[in-house]
Amino acid sequence: MDLKFLKREIPKKVTKTYKIASEKSGNLIEEAKLRLQIASTNDKITDKLGEIGSLVYEDYKAGSGSYGDFEELCKEIETSEAEISKMKAKILKMKNMKQCEVCENPLALDDRYCSKCGAEQPLMVEEEEIVEEKKEPALTNCPNCDAKLSKDAVYCAKCGVKVNE
Repeated sequence: MDLKFLKREIPKKVTKTYKIASEKSGNLIEEAKLRLQIASTNDKITDKLGEIGSLVYEDYKAGSGSYGDFEELCKEIETSEAEISKMKAKILKMKNMKQCEVCENPLALDDRYCSKCGAEQPLMVEEEEIVEEKKEPALTNCPNCDAKLSKDAVYCAKCGVKVNE
């Protein structure tokens, strides 16, 4: 290998590695924040359920069968559950995953069936794009080392040989 090539490529690889590590640590921090929000929202749900229980018991003691007092609390719980679903979806998206529409099991984006319940999964827009990309790969092989290269590459990223004029 050429020393000039190494001097040019090593800083690029270090920079690329730094960017990847930085992105992944940012995703981990974001996921931790979302998980804390989920726990906090679950605590709110638990509190609301406790309030509902108290109201039902008070109605019971008073001999009343009316449960209109806790309708608002039920709506608040539904809102909190929807927030949790959005946060969980965001975590899955950060991990390039989706969840089963039947049992909510985490799945890879290209999974057509759930590994837990066996339910068929609908294709997502991103999945359709992935399928199209797989049909028309814009790759070629290096004539020197057989590494996979984009068709518009001028030099091989693995061995440095000029592949296109």
